[in-house]
Amino acid sequence: MRRFVTNDMTSSSKMAVSASRRWFSSSPVTSDAPLFDKILIANRGEIACRVMRTARRMGIKTVAVYSDPDAASLHVRSADEAICVGPAA
Repeated sequence: MRRFVTNDMTSSSKMAVSASRRWFSSSPVTSDAPLFDKILIANRGEIACRVMRTARRMGIKTVAVYSDPDAASLHVRSADEAICVGPAA
């Protein structure tokens, strides 16, 4: 059985995995598959990078949305998929 909580995860990541299982699941998790396959991260910077890093450890694909000026940003390069929403407002 594959476990998402591993020794290389920080304690906050372990708590997030535990909390997400309680929040999104009405019954105990019995499958090895994640609760969802892909998440959209509509944020940028350090928070987005942390979310992507944790999602990658959990086996969840990530999608970043960005505007033209952010095309070369770290969160865009770190995502599994990136979608440009157009020029900056």
